[in-house]
Amino acid sequence: MRLQELTSLYLATATRVLDLTGEDIDVQTELRLKPDVYQRASIDEAAGSDLGPGVIVLALLGPDRLTTPEAIAPMLRNLQPGARAVLLIGWPIDEVPGHRLLGPLSAARCQVLEAVPLDRVSVGAPVHCVVITQRVEKLAPPRAYLTDIGADQDSFGDDGADEFASVLRAVNECVLMDFVSRPLRRRVFEQHTATELRRQLDQRDARLKQVETKLAQAHQRLAMVQASATFQVGQAMVDGLRHPARAIVTIPRDLARVWRGRRARQATADAPQPGPLGPDPSR
Repeated sequence: MRLQELTSLYLATATRVLDLTGEDIDVQTELRLKPDVYQRASIDEAAGSDLGPGVIVLALLGPDRLTTPEAIAPMLRNLQPGARAVLLIGWPIDEVPGHRLLGPLSAARCQVLEAVPLDRVSVGAPVHCVVITQRVEKLAPPRAYLTDIGADQDSFGDDGADEFASVLRAVNECVLMDFVSRPLRRRVFEQHTATELRRQLDQRDARLKQVETKLAQAHQRLAMVQASATFQVGQAMVDGLRHPARAIVTIPRDLARVWRGRRARQATADAPQPGPLGPDPSR
């Protein structure tokens, strides 16, 4: 639903619309409200005003600096039967604190007529959905989302039969919706768990790759150290000290081998490198 649709559904017959959303929120332009019925007010002013039938109060609830459900409780208690409150919700739909709304609404004897998501809202603050509530003396017929069920009735009959049917419908809907949403909640939980496990696995693979890279670098440095003449000379001296009786033979032999290996590597390094067409003919 778009925010402008609220005007035809709920605000067209309003005698007075009190806007409690704040000076930086432009609800009047978005809802195209007539100046003769539109009025800005604070929550305290609304709590002390005459909010009778035909009066509609607009409030913006949400996180951060927006109004909280507890803050509008005095205003809701001041509503008289027939007055309505249009609650614009700034929380994402899956984060709406329904438990915080139920207390003030129930204490003020307000019935939620409809709760629908909104799209393309530009009032100066994020608005994800809207809750339409009315102060009632007896249950009003619910208006199902995207249907007109109950829209052609103003109230239930005095015999209470339709009211009882509505209560049964609410109870049945609660049970059925919980039944339908239970596997969805389980699927969301499983997806969240799988995502978390995948993230941990990726982190482990990244750490393992880092360890393998460091290990390969350590092996390379060890090989370079073992191939150096300094290491080989030191190893020959240590072996000679371990076996003094053979040191007179082994030390000169090992040192000579280290020297020959060093001369060979130096000669290889000084040799001319062949070009792309063979050795340089000028050498």
